[in-house]
Amino acid sequence: MAYRIVLRQDTAANWSEYNPLLLKGEFGFEEDTNKLKLGDGVTLWNSLPYFEPGPAGTSGTSGSSGSSGTSGTSGTSGTSGTSGTSGTSGTSGTSGTSGTSGTSGTSGTSGTSGTSGNSGTSGTSGTSGTSGTSGTSGTSGTSGTSGTSGTSGESGTSGINGLGYKVVCADIKNITSGDIGNILDFTSYDNSAYQPGDLVRVVGYNAGIAQNVGILGIIDDITSDGGNPELFTYSVLVTDLIAPGTLGIWIFSILGNSGTSGTSGVSGTSGTSGTSGVSGTSGTSGNSGDSGTSGTSGTSGVSIAGPTGATGAGGSLGYYGNFVDTTDQAFVSPGTAQMVRINTDLGSTGFSLSGTGTVVIENPGTYTMIYSIQLVNVDNDIHYADIWLRYMGSDYPDSTTRFFIPARKNSSEFGYTVATVNFVGTSINPNDYVELWWSADSTSVSIEYLPAGTSPVTPATPSVISTFTQVMYTQLGPTGATGATGPAGSTGPTGATGATGTFISPYTGNIQINGQSWVTADVNGNTTSSTTVDWDSGNIQTFTLNAATTTFTFSNGNAGASYILVIKQNSAGSQLISWPASVTWSGGSTPTMTSAANRYDVYTFIYDGTKYFGSYVQNFI
Repeated sequence: MAYRIVLRQDTAANWSEYNPLLLKGEFGFEEDTNKLKLGDGVTLWNSLPYFEPGPAGTSGTSGSSGSSGTSGTSGTSGTSGTSGTSGTSGTSGTSGTSGTSGTSGTSGTSGTSGTSGNSGTSGTSGTSGTSGTSGTSGTSGTSGTSGTSGTSGESGTSGINGLGYKVVCADIKNITSGDIGNILDFTSYDNSAYQPGDLVRVVGYNAGIAQNVGILGIIDDITSDGGNPELFTYSVLVTDLIAPGTLGIWIFSILGNSGTSGTSGVSGTSGTSGTSGVSGTSGTSGNSGDSGTSGTSGTSGVSIAGPTGATGAGGSLGYYGNFVDTTDQAFVSPGTAQMVRINTDLGSTGFSLSGTGTVVIENPGTYTMIYSIQLVNVDNDIHYADIWLRYMGSDYPDSTTRFFIPARKNSSEFGYTVATVNFVGTSINPNDYVELWWSADSTSVSIEYLPAGTSPVTPATPSVISTFTQVMYTQLGPTGATGATGPAGSTGPTGATGATGTFISPYTGNIQINGQSWVTADVNGNTTSSTTVDWDSGNIQTFTLNAATTTFTFSNGNAGASYILVIKQNSAGSQLISWPASVTWSGGSTPTMTSAANRYDVYTFIYDGTKYFGSYVQNFI
């Protein structure tokens, strides 16, 4: 049976406009120029050379004629001349350069903080008796010498970096938002860098330039073409959309796993205590006022002291809970819900455990709750788990979060995901309670506890961590009733007032402000590649990035202080930040500055004398 081969063909203008990637060994024909190109599976059309056949070989020389035979019979024919040598083959086209990798996506913005609670009303003060004249203030004692600073702890070792790979695929795909949750197939001549369960970022290319078109997903399967053992199909489960669009070239980038956390540095030694200051001299006593005429003495009232009110919660006396679980928790049956177990209280005030996972909130108030659950998948397929909150036995609205757990790599390396969510809510009555519940799509998913490691030595890994912190509750207990006072005699004239004392900083005690209090923001202008933030210039400072990478250094921080940096991206955009080693971020993930031009990111730090604990809100216009 005869076969017909049809080549891909189009006009030269259309070939140049679409600029496709030909498979290795595939021809493309320009029907208006009669020119041909041969693909190599790597180089785009516009960079391929035209296919030119080699020149024809020279004709061979004719053989000499044979001698004439005797008359009558014809002479035998002369032997044929030898064939000419073949022409040399044309030179192969040069290979095209590989496309550059796509840029990483910007980090999501952090959630806004909850509002602070209103302060409780103060109890009414009893009426004071009239004061005698004040003596002059004594001189202040000299300040004690400051204790020497403790030595700094050693820095922890750095975490291990995640991996990253790249591969080129040639397929015309129309990416839409409807692809999320579906599987898309991509073909390529390379499968050396990937395996099922890898997280990948797939970005479209056109004319050798990465486009803002593509998907995020998980490799579900990799299969080879039986007819072409060098051709592979990548089946990708789409989990998120970068942007829709239609292109013919796609670049895979593997998303590396986060590096393991470095070990903690050794704590520095405590500084020695400073010596006590010398006590000030006592002030001279004021002159006594002249005594008034004594009134008729009334009958003395019976003094009955009212009971002192209990101190209310608030400030450093806020309630908190700290709970973990130290067991493995298997999932019993898909389609059912089961409670997350918690078996250990690591030290709590105002919270307690009841049963196998119920946390009792002993006092009404507004609290933040954070949970961290280690999920494991022992199957070869990707699975998911749903986790939510129950309050007083009922599901808490809008509290469910779905977590995907990657497939295992092999029989001894399972897939892990740490599920973490932060809630803020209000407890109405004393001894209200909350619980965590979960469900999964397979019994291959479980919650896993890991014992302490031996090489290297590491602490145990709880299967569940759940913490509670009071975020808005400042009040005092009620003041006891004051006993009745007997009638007072007449008061003599008031003596002269003593001299006013001076205010000395630092001040120890309570300060009440009726009205606003603020710190002036320090505007610093443009950064350079190395920029120092001097906190003595202000607790709030602003900068505009003006270097490809700005490396910040912090100086003059005070333990217990809060600082804010407002960072603006310049008009070019895509400027980066390198933070000091003393900065640590929530979850261990360093944020990436918003790349869009003229956008603002706000970074907040709390300094404990060694580390700056950072949080951030991004992408302000």
